[in-house]
Amino acid sequence: MALDMGWIALDARWIALDAGWPALEAGGLALDAGWPALDAGGLALVIGWIALDAGGLALVIGWIALDAGGLALDAEQHSLNERGGVLDAG
Repeated sequence: MALDMGWIALDARWIALDAGWPALEAGGLALDAGWPALDAGGLALVIGWIALDAGGLALVIGWIALDAGGLALDAEQHSLNERGGVLDAG
């Protein structure tokens, strides 16, 4: 009788093990599906940083252009002052 009970317990363990494999495989499939999403998210983050860097670069270029325009305006004012003229603001 004890031997029969041992076999029943062993069978129950095998049944539980057999039931666990599909859950393990489903977890693996979910993990496999998650990696592309993680990769896509990382790629979107990299693209976002590149866009942010490009925006910052455009801002720096804009400031340089603004400074150059101010220097050109100062040079023109200086030139006109030497000739006795006045630079019209309009």
